[in-house]
Amino acid sequence: MRLSRFVGVAVLLAVFTGAAAPAEAQFTIQSINLTNLTTDPATGVTTATGTITGLLANAPFTSPFSLVLDPPGQGGGNKCPVLHLAIGPIDINNLLGLYINTTEICVDITAYRNQGLLGSLLCSLSGAGGLLGLNNILNNPTVLSALTDILNQALAQGGGHGGQGCQGVCMGQCQVLDLCLGPIKLNLLGLRVVVDNCSNGPIEVCVSATRTIAGGGVLGDLLCSLTGASLTLQDIAGLIEEFLP
Repeated sequence: MRLSRFVGVAVLLAVFTGAAAPAEAQFTIQSINLTNLTTDPATGVTTATGTITGLLANAPFTSPFSLVLDPPGQGGGNKCPVLHLAIGPIDINNLLGLYINTTEICVDITAYRNQGLLGSLLCSLSGAGGLLGLNNILNNPTVLSALTDILNQALAQGGGHGGQGCQGVCMGQCQVLDLCLGPIKLNLLGLRVVVDNCSNGPIEVCVSATRTIAGGGVLGDLLCSLTGASLTLQDIAGLIEEFLP
């Protein structure tokens, strides 16, 4: 695929999601690094694997990902699958006694021809190019910002605290915040975006802590003492920012 087409996809995603990420985003994607890419000559479907780095509540993470990109026109008729991105699970463990753990996070984008401007345009642009081209689009700041916005919209959906729908991903001794979020389903101008736990269920984000661990657990001690308090991811992000160098 020509670079101009990748730029077009990036711009369309930015238009759809609102371009720049929030100034204090709870979820920030910094880079997506490919380690393997293959294209099936029979179907034209491209699959890629690698690692994704970023911040969740100001805590740095690196997580594996897989990506599926369909060739132009795949799906037949008016339906054009654009991409399927699977991230995670994200495991930030033993950060001064703090633990942030999630389920897998999947982002599916499907365009529908003749149902809106974005759908029609992305149907004409869907597909994948070579390794260099795919690396360019995945690490394009506009695309990273767009994906960040999509995931922050999922986090902003709220949801139940623990229990119903959650899979139990907490790792620390003291449960501070356990959220079940989504699934989120967005429709705009012929473009459909679905964010879930890769099994049609809610994303779980758990913040937990462990008291006085070897090597210093100042965040763990503090958060365990706050167990039961009404904390948000933004509150926890502020605490992490205070304690991390």
